[in-house]
Amino acid sequence: QYGVPLLVSESMRKLLSPPVQRVLRLVDRVVVKGSGQPIKLYTYDAWALGESLGRIDSAQGSTRHLSNGIDLSRLSLSSFFAVVPPSSSEEYRTDFMVAMDAYLGGEGGLAADWHTAQLLFSRCVQKCPQDGVAKALLDYVETHCQPDGTAPLDWRGFRLLDS
Repeated sequence: QYGVPLLVSESMRKLLSPPVQRVLRLVDRVVVKGSGQPIKLYTYDAWALGESLGRIDSAQGSTRHLSNGIDLSRLSLSSFFAVVPPSSSEEYRTDFMVAMDAYLGGEGGLAADWHTAQLLFSRCVQKCPQDGVAKALLDYVETHCQPDGTAPLDWRGFRLLDS
C-alpha cells in the first residue's frame, strides 16, 4: 500500500534507540482493521537496499548480501545504519514532514490543510519519484478530498487501513 519494504509501528519504534528513531520516517496514522485505536506507522528510507536484497545468493542459503558483498546477518543495528544510510536526505524528510503535518492536521485532524498537503506531497513525488509513501498519500488525498479539495468532514487525523 505504501510501496516500502518495512513498516514499523509506533510501539516498536519506541523500543529503538533515539538515533535509530530519528532516521525513521512517519508514514501515516491509521486504525488497523479490528482495532479502534489509531497508531502511527514508520519506515526507513533504503530504496536502493530493496534492489540489493532482491538478489539473494542461493549458494549462501538465506543469508542476504548487499551488492558490495556485505553480509547483513553479521551487522549490528548501529553498523547497519552506518553501512546503509537513509536514501532520503534530512532536507527531504523535513519537507515530507511538513506535508504530513498538513495532511494529518494534529491529533483530532482539525488543523488539516489538504490543499497544502496535496501541493507538498506532489513536490515530494517530483523530487523523489521512488518515494512510495509520498505517492500513496498524494493519491489518498486526491481521491478522498471533498470537491473543494479540503479534508473530508469526518476527518479525525487518521484513516482506516483496509488492506
